Amino acid sequence: MNIKDVYDLLDRFENSNISELQLEIDGAKLMCKKHSEEPEYKVVRHTKEPEEKTVDATTGIEVKAKIAGTFYRAPSPESEPFVQVGQKVKKGDVIGLIEAMKIMNDIVAPEDGVVSQIVASNEELVSFDDVLIVIDGGK
Repeated sequence: MNIKDVYDLLDRFENSNISELQLEIDGAKLMCKKHSEEPEYKVVRHTKEPEEKTVDATTGIEVKAKIAGTFYRAPSPESEPFVQVGQKVKKGDVIGLIEAMKIMNDIVAPEDGVVSQIVASNEELVSFDDVLIVIDGGK
């Protein structure tokens, strides 16, 4: 086998659907391996252990997430939070936001009352039906 034969063999190997070639002639060895055309992907998930959050809603109204996404306490990073513990709210007041698929969804107070607890942290990933805020009713 001469060098031209080796080049022909390598050219045919490159243009074939064979992924590996091993050849031994007169004690000389040739081994070729193709790299996959398909990129390799790894799925990496960074998760925190969920913190145990206690909600004392014996007299309060739990405001829950209606959609999964990222909870925000303020309209922008530079802004003050919508509400603080102890603050009075009226039915329909915006008390937080959930960003889902690049859309901001208002979280509104379901009735008049006083914010007794803010359960979800700013920029926390929340799931459907997670308690976000507890409001003591004003009735």
